[in-house]
Amino acid sequence: MTQSSSRSRPAEGTIGASAAPEAADMSRSDGLGSDVERGIPTGMYLDLSTAHVTEAEMRAIDGFCDRLPVSALYTYGAWLYVPQPEEEDDASRAIEYPNVNAILLRARELGAAAVRLDADGDRTSALPTFEW
Repeated sequence: MTQSSSRSRPAEGTIGASAAPEAADMSRSDGLGSDVERGIPTGMYLDLSTAHVTEAEMRAIDGFCDRLPVSALYTYGAWLYVPQPEEEDDASRAIEYPNVNAILLRARELGAAAVRLDADGDRTSALPTFEW
């Protein structure tokens, strides 16, 4: 799909010239870019503090415990996949970790596809917090 533009491009070698012409294609009027137009899936994530889980729960995530949904650890926290209602077997794996389960349920209610637990993430009064 091509898009015509009424803006003129600066001459080659002048300030403002684009080294990658495809970069200009990313600045669509809808602000979403060409990848979205091609159907690459996008999603929302819930960004929360690691204080919303206990230290034991974070260790379980850290160990990629098989009782938790898909997770990925990084230096300051972890990413958790949010199972959908039709994936109840995955969702029930977190039952031994009530705070993780509460976070996943809250994320699902908000329509998030993932949760980022981060040491500097936001805290919410809707979930308990723990000092560790």
